[in-house]
Amino acid sequence: MRGRPICNPVIDFNPMSEDEKFNQAFGEHTGISKYCREKIYRIKNNSNVSTRCNLDSRDVVQFTDRAWELLGRYIANNNNLSELVIRNCGLTDQQISSLFRTLTSSFSLEILDFDFYNLFGIEGLRSMIPFFEDSPNLSQISFGRNRNINSEL
Repeated sequence: MRGRPICNPVIDFNPMSEDEKFNQAFGEHTGISKYCREKIYRIKNNSNVSTRCNLDSRDVVQFTDRAWELLGRYIANNNNLSELVIRNCGLTDQQISSLFRTLTSSFSLEILDFDFYNLFGIEGLRSMIPFFEDSPNLSQISFGRNRNINSEL
């Protein structure tokens, strides 16, 4: 696994501090569980304790588009996360697009698992293309048992 080059960070020009953005999207007032907030916080802070992120429907039901965008940026800037699992969440094209708007590359992710009961289709897959093109260590992708991937082919 290679480290993320210093010259290629994902930049957000929003004048709010990182903590303010995090609290706006993931704070206690959002209804997102403490457990989920802690997972996201560890990803945001590049914790070497968190190499796997597993989110399910209970975790993401309260996520806004901004929360998905921030999660994507946190993952893109994380050097330790090797596995992202988002199952059984009913993710739509819009939510996937929000996530991959800022998750355009990853040097640490090896496994991307969106298996089982997500609702994105071809538009959601198209939003992932920049990520696939610039994630050299990605070795396993799973989209099985998603309801809308075959509906547009």
